[in-house]
Amino acid sequence: MIAGLLLVLALQVDLPGRHFGIDGVLAGDWNGDGRSEVAVGSPYEPGGGRVYLFDAGGKLLHRLTGGPGFGSALARCADQDGDGRPELLVGSLSRDGASLVNVCGLVERRSFVVPGKNEGERDQKMQFAPIGDLTGDSVDEVFVAMERAVFSEAGDSYWSEGYVLNPVEGWFTRAHRPALGAYGLEIEAAGDVDGDGKGDYLWRWMRSDPGMRAYEGVVYSGSGGQELHRWSRRSGKVFAIGDLDGDGQGELAVSQAESDGPIQVRGLDDPHPICTLEHPGSVVLYFGGSVQPVADCSGDGVPDLFVASRGFMVREVALHSGASGERLGATEDVQLPQGPFAALWCRARPGPDLDGAGYRDILVRYYSDLCAGVAGQGVRVFSGQDASELLALEISTVDVSLR
Repeated sequence: MIAGLLLVLALQVDLPGRHFGIDGVLAGDWNGDGRSEVAVGSPYEPGGGRVYLFDAGGKLLHRLTGGPGFGSALARCADQDGDGRPELLVGSLSRDGASLVNVCGLVERRSFVVPGKNEGERDQKMQFAPIGDLTGDSVDEVFVAMERAVFSEAGDSYWSEGYVLNPVEGWFTRAHRPALGAYGLEIEAAGDVDGDGKGDYLWRWMRSDPGMRAYEGVVYSGSGGQELHRWSRRSGKVFAIGDLDGDGQGELAVSQAESDGPIQVRGLDDPHPICTLEHPGSVVLYFGGSVQPVADCSGDGVPDLFVASRGFMVREVALHSGASGERLGATEDVQLPQGPFAALWCRARPGPDLDGAGYRDILVRYYSDLCAGVAGQGVRVFSGQDASELLALEISTVDVSLR
């Protein structure tokens, strides 16, 4: 049975459309209607990679094209070419050649080679985390994380490397290489965790212990690169959620490591929770998941929190009060494609307003990360006001032809 599943995975991992939704982002307003568009990456299609730009109703507006691997990672970027529209950062992941970060508008495009790759090394995964203006030049820097590997008869080795990119000047600054022997790379912007006025970033990875898989990770200073907080594989999965209590420092949301308890919201070095989020299971530890800050929807003056989870038995999104942890709204049964590639993981990313309700909405991408590699399962957009589903985009249902 297992051998048959592995064969199915190996045969299907590079089928056209298999990677649609490997990354997605609320891309900002590209057509001037006052609402955000949705960008979805599909890096391995016949003839190369694609990034599709959809409007709030799911209609395809634009299609960006590139070589194989184009669309592997996405991030929203401020207007760089002066046309009044935002740009997209688009990753081109190359297993054996040079991986690129592309700054893409509708017309202009600039590409920068990600450094640090040596002969015989393979790039396995790329992720972006915009972390704000670190240098005072009014340009937001982006943290670029690479998962790399060497495969040999003596054994395989994995590690992660991180770089800070200025999307105008194009310089890369080597940040960290903290995760030797790890996999399952995840990074995200952490807000200002240490109170120095600069954006910080959080880096997670996985290790396998006998009988369990668990996360380790570090919160790093965006300005100096120093380690601000580290947690071990036994302390649960950690998310940076911004300053909720007004003390000038960011808080963390921490899932339970080996129990079915609530998610705790607490300070960087404070074990006492500010509040707890009652969510069905701590599936955010083992089966992907995200906790992200959104606008103050409850009117208590504190940003609220969006929780997305995906496990074998639970798949839901919910909005919680950032002050009390109270559940404010939810979509309890997110419908996803089934079969051998049914999504086991999900990640949420806040973005601009999609539905015109005046709240930042949330894009959630669902994906598999099994032995045959990462494969997308499409994206959903949920309301930052009540967690209702606004838009679903899957390769089996969307029209990706420009008419």
